[in-house]
Amino acid sequence: LAFILGLSFSINVIYTIFASLVVTLFFIFLGIIIGSITSVKGASGISSAIVQVVCFTSGMYFDNNMVGKGFALVCDYLPFKSQLNIIKAVLNGTVIDIKDLIIFLVYLVIVIILSIRVFNKKIISD
Repeated sequence: LAFILGLSFSINVIYTIFASLVVTLFFIFLGIIIGSITSVKGASGISSAIVQVVCFTSGMYFDNNMVGKGFALVCDYLPFKSQLNIIKAVLNGTVIDIKDLIIFLVYLVIVIILSIRVFNKKIISD
């Protein structure tokens, strides 16, 4: 769809696909956490809420500074804006901000460890 809308093909598109796969791991493990701690009916509602949180806090719809400095500061330390900035940098062929990379990797490791623990507890309790 991006090519139809005018994105020209370059090697950065391939790199962006690989970077997106790493970001996808974050959401897969987050889904494991949600699925392990909620019921089947509750998981869809919580997942929908998380999608909206991601969209609003990543700066996908609007610049976070438009809401206020406090909101923008909180968003700077959540992983979603960092994920978006990493994907943009890879697609544009620019240098990835080390702060964004560190924030994303810290959250990724935390979510992976937490999902493993929560899932193991769920398996043992069932």
